[in-house]
Amino acid sequence: ATAHYMIALTKVNRGELGQAFHYERALSVFEELGNLVRQGDVLNSYGAMAYWEGRWGDAVELYERGADRVKRAGDAVGPAIGWMNVAEIRSDQGRLDGAERAARDAMPDSVTVPAMGGGDRQVEVILWEMAQARHLEESAIFARLIEAALRERVPMSPRAIQQAPFRVLVG
Repeated sequence: ATAHYMIALTKVNRGELGQAFHYERALSVFEELGNLVRQGDVLNSYGAMAYWEGRWGDAVELYERGADRVKRAGDAVGPAIGWMNVAEIRSDQGRLDGAERAARDAMPDSVTVPAMGGGDRQVEVILWEMAQARHLEESAIFARLIEAALRERVPMSPRAIQQAPFRVLVG
């Protein structure tokens, strides 16, 4: 299962789309094993491929399934990745009401996380963009420099680098 997943992930990241066979095989085995976390990983990556192939409806369905799997596995933060991907698709489609709903599902006001020494701790979450807004221009310049240096040394997909929202925990 892991081999199929890694083959698909590697090929898709190199711009070689059309890896449904490997994703489906990996998902099937992880389902047989009952590994919800890995199912979520596969579904999220499979959703990204569907998105890049222009199959937005399939991408939404895969992202939603992935978010559900990692949530069922007990991950308090992981489902946000899938819901933010759904929000991005809805936004790209001009469906801003759907994008806002998906983004709100992805961004709880707080989450419960395990605390060092046992027990749980409630922490607030804030948007990464808000926390780092004053550094945005410097970060963009730095990212362009790194990308240019990497492209000189490493074969990379001609696909544009994409920006995604991040979260930071406070508290």
